[in-house]
Amino acid sequence: KRQFCKLESQAKYKEFEMARDEELQKMAKSSNILMKALHYRNAVAATESMDNTGLHNMVDVPSGKDVIEIGAGLQLVQTGTVWCKSGPFRSYHQKLLGRAAVE
Repeated sequence: KRQFCKLESQAKYKEFEMARDEELQKMAKSSNILMKALHYRNAVAATESMDNTGLHNMVDVPSGKDVIEIGAGLQLVQTGTVWCKSGPFRSYHQKLLGRAAVE
């Protein structure tokens, strides 16, 4: 489910990114100061829309090809890091043991 949301967000992000780039090109080509201001405002609005997709919050969500289904509703990411904790569960005393890959 999170991978699907990430794919949707990536598609929306690219759409807004293209709109922003088009507006910046129009702004650069225009000689009319009012049209430059309008295109700049549209580019800023597209940039704001890019930020509102929430894609920056999904950076840690792996892509669908990096996930293996290991049971009903249970998935495993193929690559990752292995940590060791000492003390209580919420303790911040962690030690990085290394990387792991599942094939």
